[in-house]
Amino acid sequence: MQQPPGPGPSAPPAPAASACLTAAAAAAAWQGPQPPRLQNTFRLESQRPFRPERVTQLLEEVVTAELQGRAYDADECARRAVSLAGDIRARVKALDYDRYKYIVKVDIGQKLDQGVCGMATFLWDADRDNYAYFTYENMTLFACATVFAIYYD
Repeated sequence: MQQPPGPGPSAPPAPAASACLTAAAAAAAWQGPQPPRLQNTFRLESQRPFRPERVTQLLEEVVTAELQGRAYDADECARRAVSLAGDIRARVKALDYDRYKYIVKVDIGQKLDQGVCGMATFLWDADRDNYAYFTYENMTLFACATVFAIYYD
């Protein structure tokens, strides 16, 4: 019986592709110790702390401009909530508060003489973390936009 052609146990191994540098190339590429890009500051307070008043104004501008004169439509409002959250997040990040991560939550619902209870839970640092919110209502819908600013050290 004859074996099919191809690499077998007697075939020499193929040269391995390697991204390793030779010792001479590595020595030539090394330029001495480099300072770290980001050094610890051991600073516990933000130089530009989160201002909820300013963010509340921003929320009012964005949400009112987007929802004014609109009627409730479940599919459209679902997409609009995601779009609003992204827009709000980008605009809050543009305010350039120092050392904060943001969580943006936008709820849009239909007004039909019902009550709504919403909740968010976090591990919270009462000294450094903060939030801002704005609630909008028209004849057919309500919207609640919340921005949580979590201090990141």
